[in-house]
Amino acid sequence: PMVSAGPGPSRSQTDPRVDVIVEFLEAAVHHVLHARGLYPKELFETRAVFGARAQKARHPDLEAYIEGAVHALRAPIGRGDVKRVVLVIKDGDAGGTGSPVERFTFDFLLNDAYLRNAGKVTRRDIEALTRRFAECISKITFLDGILPPLPSGASGCTFEIVAYATREGLSQELGSEAWSEERVGGT
Repeated sequence: PMVSAGPGPSRSQTDPRVDVIVEFLEAAVHHVLHARGLYPKELFETRAVFGARAQKARHPDLEAYIEGAVHALRAPIGRGDVKRVVLVIKDGDAGGTGSPVERFTFDFLLNDAYLRNAGKVTRRDIEALTRRFAECISKITFLDGILPPLPSGASGCTFEIVAYATREGLSQELGSEAWSEERVGGT
């Protein structure tokens, strides 16, 4: 799904946890692409994310695509309309209909009670969340040593970011040309 970057990310006005989730998702996508070698290593630079070392792509088009796609999910995640975001690595060229060869799934359990407490978030809550996400970022570093090489080699693969919604109509909100409708049953 392609989403334009727009005028730039805006911070959540109501729930800083959503900002942390979106920052994590963006960092995780960049870091997985580096770890799995979908792009040349020299295209990435090391950045600190929540105190962990992560790789971030420096190519403007790749950066814009990832930022635009992930930041488009900010409001739906904050409302609890997105429960799962999947980074799908596919066999074949960009824009093609390649078969999925790997999936990196990020599930969110933002239930109603969690969402209702948005105004009661403490600094300790944010610190706990960022610590957990830093642990995840650190684990991504070792993917290339744990997972087997991609079947067609990394140069023969592409990726897409897929969001699974809990209600119908989310793809129209995000831009129906860029996102297709996928729904996760129940909340």
